[in-house]
Amino acid sequence: MSRESGAIHDAVSRKVGRGRKTIYIFIREGDFPKQLKIDRASRWLQREVGDWIAIVAAARKPRGTRLAGVFV
Repeated sequence: MSRESGAIHDAVSRKVGRGRKTIYIFIREGDFPKQLKIDRASRWLQREVGDWIAIVAAARKPRGTRLAGVFV
């Protein structure tokens, strides 16, 4: 893997908060955008990664529910 390719993987990993191995597992399971292959390098579309983050954020459960001024 080239230095540039490693930097791309690291940037995507940092952006989504998951390790490289986990990202590839998610791709294999259809839970993360598939990478584009340019020669031997992998690249992701920023829009697709951003959309994935938005979907994950929308699906999460709130940490607390405010009820009459009290967090439950």
